[in-house]
Order: sequence, then structure tokens, then C-alpha cells
Amino acid sequence: MQLMIDDVRIFETKLKPPFTLITGTPIIIRISRERYQKFDIETRYPYAYVFWRKEYPLEMFTRQLEENLWSKYAEFNGREIASEDELPLIQKLTFKNRFLLV
Repeated sequence: MQLMIDDVRIFETKLKPPFTLITGTPIIIRISRERYQKFDIETRYPYAYVFWRKEYPLEMFTRQLEENLWSKYAEFNGREIASEDELPLIQKLTFKNRFLLV
């Protein structure tokens, strides 16, 4: 289906922490071999990537998610975040629904 955009506007917003990130779809975290080996994750085969599962450390999930959010921020804004501003994004994590893909 083709759509036509009638208008585009830029809004200046001032957001104050803490922020809440709510997704309407599951978050699927893919973790590279170098990263999952640092967490001593044993796999049957030497996969290039694994997907985070509930039996893996939660830090693997949050670290990968934060790095993904920082890279999306940099891509969208055309600039990197200053390292002094790069505090942990995820301070509280609540699972409301959990899907386990097998």
C-alpha cells in the first residue's frame, strides 16, 4: 500500500529522567560469541550468536539492550553520546509478559 505524507514537524521536547521504555513487541537480544563467552555461557556448538534466555545472566540482557539503544541514539542524532553521560540506562527492569521461543 502506498502512502503519502502530508506534513512533517519537528517537536522540541525536554524529557526528564527517569524514563520508561514500554514495548508492544518482545525484545529479542542477540549476543555475540565474544560477549557470551565472557559470561561463561556453555553452548553445544560454537555459535556466532546466541539469543538471551531466562537462564542466562540478566546483565547480558541489559548490557546488550543499552548498547543497542546508545547506537540507535547516535544514528538518529548523528552524534555519539559523551562517555560521562553514558550512565546505566536500565535501572529497573520488570517483565510483564515473557515469551520463550524454542
